[in-house]
This record gives sequence, structure tokens and C-alpha cells, in this order.
Amino acid sequence: MRKQYIICCIPDCLKRAKVRGWCYMHYHRWQRTGDPLRTKHGTILERFWRKVNVTRTCWLWIGARKADGYGQFWNGARVIGAHAFLMGSATDGREWDHLCLNRACVRPDHLRQVTHKVNMETAYYPNRVVVACKNGHLFDEVNTRIGPDGRRHCRMCAATYSRNYRRAKRHQPQ
Repeated sequence: MRKQYIICCIPDCLKRAKVRGWCYMHYHRWQRTGDPLRTKHGTILERFWRKVNVTRTCWLWIGARKADGYGQFWNGARVIGAHAFLMGSATDGREWDHLCLNRACVRPDHLRQVTHKVNMETAYYPNRVVVACKNGHLFDEVNTRIGPDGRRHCRMCAATYSRNYRRAKRHQPQ
């Protein structure tokens, strides 16, 4: 005969309950902060918003990113896309399309649900206007440099890269 275990009473927690109907993790959070859901780093929403930089155009994800530039966030159970955490999972086989073409953007009005086919068709659509670089700096007359290849380059990003490069060279042992 198998022994029956009581599960932690916190939603989505499948660990075995030990004290007060909570697993050890939630019980220790309650002891430390007075709330079984609050970590020492804050609630999930507090942690999420600390990783968002709101600019005039996009809400940039400054937390962890995948190699392809999409933000990723630990929601307490698994790693998911930062925009999917804010907007929810796309439904009916659809996916999120970034209208601003900035993969790090989590601004809700810059996202729409489309089929994969539509997402691929509009990804390189020539009439789609990109108003900011991948870091959210506006492409305006002052901040834009046209390269020899005819592409736009962000002056602010170039200055930051140069500054960091010089700083690294200065502190590099000879």
C-alpha cells in the first residue's frame, strides 16, 4: 500500500507539504518575509518589472536574453519568453509578432498574435518602418549614421561600444 502525501497548498506547487500545509520552500519564505510567495528578491511581478527599461518607443528587456535576442524570464517554475510572461501564451498555434522588430521589446501594443506564416512574411517586409535600434535608441537625424553598405547605424550604441572597448583595453594586462 502506497503512502499518500499532502501536496503544498500554494497553486502550481507540487512539492510535498511539511509545515502549515506548505512545502519547506514556501514555509521558509513565510518565515523570512511574512509571505509564502515572496522571495528575498520580491514577488515574480516585482522581479519582472526590475528587468524592463521603459523608453519612449519600446519597453526593453534588460534581463537575460537568448542568443537570438528574445528576453527570457524565470517565472518560478520554468524559463519562458519575457513577452510571453507579460502577454500570456499565444493561442491556437499562433505566435507573438514584434511590430517594432525589436526582439527585446515587451511593450503590449508592439506585440500581436499571428500565424507563423504571417510572422515570416512580415519579418522582412520592406514597408515596415523600424524606428529604433535593438537597444531602443531612436533612429533620428542626430542619432543615425548611414554606413558604406547603406544601412543605418545607431551612434549611441557605437559610442557605448567604443567606450567599453577602450576601457577594456586600458585595464588589460600588458
